[in-house]
Amino acid sequence: TASDGSAIYIFYSDGPWTLFNNIMTGSAGGSVVSCSLGGGYTPPTFQSNDVFTVGGTRYAGNCPDATGTHGNISANPLFSDPTNSNYHLELGSPVINKGTNSAPQLPSADFDGNPRIQDGIVDMGAYEFFPTTAAISPSSLSFVGLAYGTTSPSQPVTVTNTGGAKLLLGIAITGDFGQTNNCGASVPAGAQCTINVTFTPMARGRRSGSLTISDNAPGSPKVVSLTGTGVAPTATLSA
Repeated sequence: TASDGSAIYIFYSDGPWTLFNNIMTGSAGGSVVSCSLGGGYTPPTFQSNDVFTVGGTRYAGNCPDATGTHGNISANPLFSDPTNSNYHLELGSPVINKGTNSAPQLPSADFDGNPRIQDGIVDMGAYEFFPTTAAISPSSLSFVGLAYGTTSPSQPVTVTNTGGAKLLLGIAITGDFGQTNNCGASVPAGAQCTINVTFTPMARGRRSGSLTISDNAPGSPKVVSLTGTGVAPTATLSA
């Protein structure tokens, strides 16, 4: 199908060749890696890769499933914010320190230009993981009764990078709430940014949601609980 080989599709090959230290993901309904090799062609070798999908197939065609061999795994890599193309790693990602330093032509820097190896072993994927620390304040927000269909003034949530490396962020919000921010994808060491949260109730009664902040600091993801009350609009009488 069109979704087969969503990360890599191999049609014949001049191999043998080897893939090292990659993160490959795919969507449901297809395969992540697919090989269509004719007779006499050798499938590639996989070493220290994460090939992951939910509701799909890791390897298809005549590419053998390499999971569990040669350092290959299949686990959610815990990207910071993949929906916004932020593929930095969260603290606790299973691909941290799981690559192989013996990969040929291993680059000395990652895609951000940071030193490629931390803690002695290279990470899988495009970005090396650099931990930092962070503070989020407050831990909850409450909005007073508001006519449904209208929007409240914003309330701030402050994100402070208390560590020595960039704080890499992914921000998501649920429920009858919205947000704008000046954080970008990262916050420099010692700096802070603000997430402004608004409430737009879509029905009467108590409404709840959450602001989730994924990062490269302990406690990720951090969740700010959001509550508010929707009330009926005030009727307007005409003479």
